[in-house]
Amino acid sequence: MICSQTMRQILNRTALFFVGNLILRSIGFVLLPLYTRHLSPADYGIWGLSNSIGLFLNIALPFGMLMAVGRFYFDARDESERAESLGTIFVFLTVVPLLILLPLEKFGAQIFAFITPGVAYAPTMRLTVWAAYFSMFSIIPLMVLRSREQAGKYLLFNLGQALLFHSIAVTLVVFARLGVLGLLWGNLISSLVFALVYITQTLRWYPPRFSLTRLGAIFRYSLPLFVHGLAGWILMLSDRLILQRWVTLAEVGIYSIGYTLGTIVQNAAEAATNAWFPVFYASRTDGENARQATDAATYLLLAISAIAIALTVGLHHLIGWILPDAYRGAEAVAAWVALSGIFAQVYYILSYSLHYIKKTGYIALISWSAALINLLINFALIPRYGFMVAAISTLTAYMVMAGGAYYFSKKLYPLEYEFNRWRILLIPTIALCLASIFRPTLAVTQDALFSAALLAGWLASLYGLGFLSQRDRAFIKERVHSLNIILRGK
Repeated sequence: MICSQTMRQILNRTALFFVGNLILRSIGFVLLPLYTRHLSPADYGIWGLSNSIGLFLNIALPFGMLMAVGRFYFDARDESERAESLGTIFVFLTVVPLLILLPLEKFGAQIFAFITPGVAYAPTMRLTVWAAYFSMFSIIPLMVLRSREQAGKYLLFNLGQALLFHSIAVTLVVFARLGVLGLLWGNLISSLVFALVYITQTLRWYPPRFSLTRLGAIFRYSLPLFVHGLAGWILMLSDRLILQRWVTLAEVGIYSIGYTLGTIVQNAAEAATNAWFPVFYASRTDGENARQATDAATYLLLAISAIAIALTVGLHHLIGWILPDAYRGAEAVAAWVALSGIFAQVYYILSYSLHYIKKTGYIALISWSAALINLLINFALIPRYGFMVAAISTLTAYMVMAGGAYYFSKKLYPLEYEFNRWRILLIPTIALCLASIFRPTLAVTQDALFSAALLAGWLASLYGLGFLSQRDRAFIKERVHSLNIILRGK
């Protein structure tokens, strides 16, 4: 029921989160030609390895507390209980990660000589490590804003940090000519500045409090998510660490650029989920709008499918304009990763059934099954076929995660999602994305017509295969009629 009040609220919030994320991504996208002309593929290979280590620390150091903030925010019976839970998490995130990282100042060189043999701990990975620590302080305020559905403030914080990072990075990379160190210093300084902002905001809401009993309850929920998060890291970024063993840093850089472009779809899926999950939790708790919450998931999946096929087709034409020839090969990586974003959205939606009933152990089981398959494919095939294997194994892993979430959510907490409409949507979307990836070599005009046919075929499939309901068709017809009136009036 696309025109219901609840549906409109969900879609409006989704649009706000997505537009905000689009702005954040567009900053990096607009600056990409500038960066790639001052940074070599090998520099981007180092940046990719740094991101891999940074994300690992962002997952490992909080021990799964990110999702715990949202769950215990909603679980609290009153503000006092909420303050105790979040105050306890704040104390933990301040102290424990610091105690874990301090020994690296003595042993970091030896440890990273094994982890990243081509990149030393000092200064490269040292900058990465401490930027990761300062990023811990964003967890509580950003998740609270998501839980309160305050998308504007949430995006303002993220936009401010992104602008600060790129301002520093451009200055140091382009004008100071520090190379990849400019990106690393930009990351550290922006993380430190906003850590102070996030700490101030957190203390305004929830002064530090510590309850060992409360911490035990939080750990019982969060530790399976910590295990799940490590599997997520394997899926998303461990491939850089694996690739460095068999390909050059330049090829790691090409892969990293392509992966970054492809994850636009996953970022959109995360934005959609950010808007949807508070409504989902509320509908399960109070029993209201339950049907609208599950129906909304269909339209979120439609939006992500549209972005995936548009990106897969569009990057074929755009990537040659925005990247130097040295980065050739990034387009195919981006296409495979973009396709995996569709399955990521399916997984995000269905996994919240397991989050809601606090069966997070199954989430860890799903993610580790996918991670092990990902590792097996990478170790077996990258030495022979190169970095493109890592992109295809990413898609395979997300397909496994989507399938696992479907199985366990149906078994443990079945909900009335519109699975038949999902199938009608996903099959032609995936087929047409694959047709774009494996397109024949054509002249420029013919190539453009081929792309136009793919996009037109996708739109036609929504009508011809019956994805659009009668309500949807009536809604679209009404909007087209209103648009015609406006255009004629002008």
